[in-house]
Amino acid sequence: MEPIPVTATELRTRTRELIERVHFYRECYRVETFGRPMVVIISCEDFQEIQALLEGNAPSAPLFPGNENTSVRRKELQSPRKKRA
Repeated sequence: MEPIPVTATELRTRTRELIERVHFYRECYRVETFGRPMVVIISCEDFQEIQALLEGNAPSAPLFPGNENTSVRRKELQSPRKKRA
C-alpha cells in the first residue's frame, strides 16, 4: 500500500479525520513539508506487524497483501541517529 501524501498544513486542519481513517480503514499517510517527506502515519496494527518483522517474529500472512515479493530489512527501515553531546 502506497502512503497517501498530505501536507503538514493539511494534517493540521484535518488531524482527527486522518487519524480516524488510519485507525478504522488502515490507511497510511505520508506527511510532507515543502514537498519533502517527513513522517508516515500508520495504524498501531501495522506498526506492530513491522516491529514483528524487524524482530524476526513475522506473521504468516504478508504485511501488505499484493507485495509478497517485497523484502524488508532492518537497515532499510532505520535511519542513522545523531549522537547527542
